[in-house]
Amino acid sequence: MKTRFLKSIAALICLAPLAVAAASRPFTDGTKVGDSGGGVALYAGGQHQLAQFGTDLVIAYPEEGGAENTIRLGRSLDGGATWLPSVVVTRGYWINVDGASLAVGPDPVGGGRYRVHVAYAQFASSQGGPLYYTFATVDPAAGINGVGGFSAPVQVSGTAVASRPNAIVADALGGVHIAFEGTVDGVSGLRYTRSADYGATFAETATVLAEGAGSPAFATDAAGDVFLAFVTGPNTQVAKRTAGFSAFGTPVLVTASGRGEESIACSTDGTHVYVAWIDSTYHVARSANGGATWATVDGPAMGSLFGPSVATSGTGLVGLAFTNYNTAELSYTTSTDAGLTWSAPALVTRAPWGATLLLDASSKANIASVYDGFNAAQSAVYFSKEK
Repeated sequence: MKTRFLKSIAALICLAPLAVAAASRPFTDGTKVGDSGGGVALYAGGQHQLAQFGTDLVIAYPEEGGAENTIRLGRSLDGGATWLPSVVVTRGYWINVDGASLAVGPDPVGGGRYRVHVAYAQFASSQGGPLYYTFATVDPAAGINGVGGFSAPVQVSGTAVASRPNAIVADALGGVHIAFEGTVDGVSGLRYTRSADYGATFAETATVLAEGAGSPAFATDAAGDVFLAFVTGPNTQVAKRTAGFSAFGTPVLVTASGRGEESIACSTDGTHVYVAWIDSTYHVARSANGGATWATVDGPAMGSLFGPSVATSGTGLVGLAFTNYNTAELSYTTSTDAGLTWSAPALVTRAPWGATLLLDASSKANIASVYDGFNAAQSAVYFSKEK
């Protein structure tokens, strides 16, 4: 489990989470997300667990807790300046605390309402267990009481044993798409589950997309096209499901020298698509033709990196957040020319485990990460915003 592995090297660093002069970085000090604490992690969904509608922000995270583990929804009504007490999505002893994937999409009732979709795994054995899905309606006009109750969890992994990670995305047409690593009769691979009616029912369950593949990550454009990135060995590929089509198209090779933990984002019109991955530096592959062809830009050598999260804004800005093992720092870099060139990485905060990035309507970076003082029992989710 990657988040637990980090503790062994973190003990050598022992930094305070926000011990950086404010003037030296263009981000606010981290604000604790609600009442988060105790074995939390942000390791699912292609590093896209933070979503926004209007000035509301939501983030899903699991919390470890003795007899029961909990999936929680953190929520801010003011763009991240303050956070409400968390909403309990679900509780259970066997819930996997590595991550819970989150998506926000339209609500069928409309009227300015949204649906928050969450997928999470339970461990029936050391190999994994069933994957579950639940949703809640959010009405921003209702303020603090705007989140309705979450629906009864539905098992969406079919006969497959789901292992981490999993990913979820909600398109503009009411579709909900879930991908996960799953095993049936000893054969592992990437599997896909889809709802066409806002999560009420699932038209597809655990369809095999690629045997031997995993590490799914999603992006979707305004037309409802869905892009799915995944990894098979050293190969990172992207498949596109065009809105209205019954299946994904043939996957396109992005890189033959990548690794897991990739993240994907696309422009509003789906023309530009970006896939990020990391090793001793960050790499961003860019496509200017909807994922048909790809070219890669490599960042500077920085050490041993973890958890990239790439995002785009309506103005065309592209952002990338990632963690550096060696320095225990979270950094952020941007491109204003569709991924051709990138700014020098800016320091966000110290000692985060994992990161999830979104760009708001002003193209400002909103980043959530985990700090635990190198003690899992003290971990919590923190939020930083670009000034």
